[in-house]
Order: sequence, then structure tokens, then C-alpha cells
Amino acid sequence: MCLAIVMSYLLAYLYDKMGYYSIKNNLETFGGPSFIRSAHGRSSLRYFISRFSMWIANTSLASFSVIYFVDFTFTVIDPLVQSIGFSQLDIDLLSAAIIIFMVVWFIINAFYGKRFIRGIGYTQIGFLIIMVSIIFTDTLDLGFKFSWNLSGLSSFHGNLASAIIMNTGYLFILFFGYQEIQVMERDSKEEGSIPILSQIKHKKYPKTKYLPASMYATIAAAGIIQILYGLAVFSLHANTSSVEQAVIPAIYLASEFQNKMWALMMAFSFLLATVTTFVPAFMAASRHLRSLSEDGIFPRPLASLSWVFTFILILFMSFGGTAFLVNITDFMVLVSLSFVALSAMVLKENSKFDRLSVISLITFLMFMISAISIYMIDRIVVVFGVIALIASFLLYDILRLKLFGLEVLGAFFGTLSLLSTLVMKSSASPSVLIIGNIAVRSPYNLLFLQISVLVLVVILLANAITRYHIERKAIF
Repeated sequence: MCLAIVMSYLLAYLYDKMGYYSIKNNLETFGGPSFIRSAHGRSSLRYFISRFSMWIANTSLASFSVIYFVDFTFTVIDPLVQSIGFSQLDIDLLSAAIIIFMVVWFIINAFYGKRFIRGIGYTQIGFLIIMVSIIFTDTLDLGFKFSWNLSGLSSFHGNLASAIIMNTGYLFILFFGYQEIQVMERDSKEEGSIPILSQIKHKKYPKTKYLPASMYATIAAAGIIQILYGLAVFSLHANTSSVEQAVIPAIYLASEFQNKMWALMMAFSFLLATVTTFVPAFMAASRHLRSLSEDGIFPRPLASLSWVFTFILILFMSFGGTAFLVNITDFMVLVSLSFVALSAMVLKENSKFDRLSVISLITFLMFMISAISIYMIDRIVVVFGVIALIASFLLYDILRLKLFGLEVLGAFFGTLSLLSTLVMKSSASPSVLIIGNIAVRSPYNLLFLQISVLVLVVILLANAITRYHIERKAIF
């Protein structure tokens, strides 16, 4: 947990310095992958990987929130409310009210966000205060109830180094989101008050000061609460297997070691967490996909439909399960932020290898090692993430090459299909699988198929070569 906090602080420091440099030099950078775009250009592979990874990460986080929202509403909160003594009609009305609130809150944020931005901000702050107050109070109740019994805290089992590396990468997801504060630079006032500090010094601070301060404060507050809650849970010395088998460990612990009311309060705080996470995650994912279109990487008409494609991907990824979604979010975030951290070596006042460069390189290595460590937890997640990046970059290259690229790609796959019919049996060839119900049942049909594919490959190559020469003459 402490290492995850250190990683978060180092990245916030780099965001602080890159944000100051960007504002000073009038660069169009608003945090995150846009730092890479300013450092290496719109066509940079680093920029594409970082932006696309953030799209996948935020989409999977939104999917995770949707799954948890459904679980909380129908499988967690309903039984808890029923155990307290509410009737079935009250439970049904409560479930309906929760769902309606979620839908209305999403519509307001998605379609009227700019109009009601101030009201949305205050509402989010209110939700956050309620949620954090419940968790913090529950932490103190658990800790003092069991006298903060930390015996055995220094005892370790297994390989300590590998456990620390794996858990550091896994726990970073608890802090993910603070860096999005920098994205609000365009919508922020030139000067603003910093709570407590402004009252003491009787002055306001520019955005180059209060935006980084809000990131540092977020990390500090989250870190303190998470560590305290971890120590409080440890002091219970609960049965590990029972905790691991629980659907929501925090609610299980509250119901077992406190009472039903505390369990309901924790469930309510988690419900608030899903609501306040889903909307920002969805909006951030749509923004990242829209940026890829506006930068000319994906087709520009896609920019106006970015929220549609994001919503479709959310539905698709919801079938992956919560463990998969958490791990893929963590992996993609760590990969993306590692390249963002590395861009600080370019976005600085001088080209020397100074302290900022050292911090940038160390942060990059910490994030990349943490991303690779996810492979030890869930190999499928890392493989899926790498394949998604490779496939998307292949699509990116094809779109950049336009019709020429599509023709070359078609000829390439046509050649592979033709070779498969020559080498393998017809019943097992990809060509037969692709054409569906048209089965190759005789040598004549197979020969016809081979000749047809060969003709198509020749036509595609002839078109590609002709197009290449025409475009080359137009250039010169």
C-alpha cells in the first residue's frame, strides 16, 4: 500500500511539472495521454498505446461499476433491508428508486454535464463526504472494538519480494483517478482557494498550484483511509478463507463483527461508490475515444459517436466478470501511465538529464514492472491486453494507409487462405470455415475455390500497385 502511494505521489509530481510547463508554453495539454501527444506528436506509438489503454481501462471500470451496481441492488442491499424488517413492497420500491436514480444521474452527466457542471460537482462532493464518513467511522469502530490488535503483522509467508511487487500493482487501482484532476484544467478558474491554507494565508492560488495540491491531497487522504482500514481489518484476525469467499468482504466483515446496520451502511457506501465511479469512468472512456478520432487516428465521424461505441463495449465487457475487469483496468492503467510518466523527460525546461528525468525514469519502471506483475495474478488479462493493443494498432495502420492498406490486407489474408487450402485438408481449412454453409465436398469444388481466391488476390494486388503508382506520381 505504501509503495502504491509512493507511485501515485511520483506520478502526481510529474503531472504537476508537465502541467506547469504546458501552461507556461501554451500547449494544448490537459493531463494524461495529451502530455505524450505534446512530447512526441499525434502519430506517436506511445501516444496511441496510452490513449487506447485508457479507453479500455475506463470502459472496464465502468463495466465493473455496472456489475457491482446490479449486485448491490438485488443481491446485497435487498437481503440486508429485509433482515432489518422492511416489507417486500418497501424493498421493491427501494430497488426501483435506486435504479431510477442511477439512470437519471447518468443522463444528467452524459447529456447535460456542461450546463449543470457546478451542481454536479457539489453533488459529487456530497456523495464523497457521505461515503468517506461511513468508511472512516466504520474503520474506527472496528479498530477500537478489537483494540487495534496488530500481532503477527510482521510475519510473512512465501516469497516476500514477489508478493510486494504483485500486490503493489494490484493495489494501485485504489488510487486510480486522481490524475484525471489535471484534465479539468480547461474548465478551472485561473485562481481559486485552497481549503484551510487560503484561510491561514488570506490569499488565492493559481491553477498551477491548486490543481497539483488537489492531487496530492487526494492521494494523502485516500492513502490514510485505506491503510487505517487495512489495519482495522487485520486487527480482527478473521478467517482468511471465509473473507476470500465472501461476495463483498467489507460487508461480510461488518455483518460478522459488527451488526446488520453497519453492514447496510457499508453497502450504501459501496453503492455510492459505484454510482460516483460509473459516470466519470464512462465519460472519461468516451473522451479518450473521441480524442483518438479528433487526432485523426480513428475516423473523425467516430468522435460524435464515441459514447455509443463505449457503451457497447461496456455491455460486452460486462460478461468478463469482476475479477477480469479489475485486472484489465489495472493492467491498462499501469501501461498507459508508465508512458505518460516517461514523457516528462521531454516536457521540461531543459534537455539535460536532471532530477526530473531521474524521477520520470524511476516512475516509468515502477509502473511498467507493476503492469507486468499482473501476469502473475491473471495471465489471460495480460494476454488480452497485449492482443487488444496489437490489434488496435494494426487497425490504426490500416486506416492510415486507407484503401491501399485495405487492399494489401485483403490480399495478405487471401494468400493465407489459399495456402491453407493447398496444405491442409479442405474440411479443416480457414477458407471453408469463412464461407459458412458452402462446404467443399469434392476436388472440383476445392479447385474452383482455390482459383476464385487466387483471382481475388491478383485483383487486390493489381489495384494496390496501381493506386500506389498513381499517388506517387501525384506527389512528385
